[in-house]
Amino acid sequence: MTMLVERFNLPAAHSPAPSERDAETVQFAQAALTSAKREGLQLAVRARYVALVVIGCLIMVINPAWEQLYYVALLGLFALIGWAQVRVGRVGLSRPELALLFCDLALLTCLIVVPNPFGASHWPVAMQYHSGNFIYFFVLLAGATLAYTWRTVIAVGIWTAALWIVGIAWVW
Repeated sequence: MTMLVERFNLPAAHSPAPSERDAETVQFAQAALTSAKREGLQLAVRARYVALVVIGCLIMVINPAWEQLYYVALLGLFALIGWAQVRVGRVGLSRPELALLFCDLALLTCLIVVPNPFGASHWPVAMQYHSGNFIYFFVLLAGATLAYTWRTVIAVGIWTAALWIVGIAWVW
């Protein structure tokens, strides 16, 4: 009986030491996190590209005017920001990635608040708020949940509120 107990308590000659197993576990976890982050970012950017193409087509179908090319060009900027997010995205704190998220939000705020400079109509700037365009921020927030941590999602929410307040102050 004691021989069986001793046999089970002895580490096998071919099994790695505990510190080696811990290092392997950390490497495996880091690789899994990196892979999940990359897949999440790619999924978010693919969804962004599909949405941008649909929006671009709808803009030209709903209102076929040359002034709408301004919005199509801005959609191109959103696509470029998404491409850059995939390039700089990594696990952990990534300041360039956060800066690109802020650029997304700032561009959307400008798009909603600032009237089209090529537009023929001369509505008061406050009429920009009549359309209820704030809901488009939820598209970016939903995309952020696919690829980022809860801290980043909260930061996106706070930045959205701050930028929207700046936009309201500008209009006022």
